[in-house]
Amino acid sequence: HTTSGQNIAIFTSGGTITAALQLITQMPATSAFELNWQIVNTSVSRLQYRKDKLSLAAFNSQAHLDVHQRAGVLPRYCGHS
Repeated sequence: HTTSGQNIAIFTSGGTITAALQLITQMPATSAFELNWQIVNTSVSRLQYRKDKLSLAAFNSQAHLDVHQRAGVLPRYCGHS
């Protein structure tokens, strides 16, 4: 149970993210399945729940990888192009 304005973090697999994305966007299952192959490991997708409506706020963000890559912490081949 949360109160208004709270953030909740959920860590899951690409399949679960794809299923949620399909429900939110109402895209056909075949399109969602194809989209699943685009999800990068450790990427961030953000859902927003406001006024009884769930929407997609961000999908497959890799900004955290970019920061570490520029700092030399991650090699180029770590699953991120």
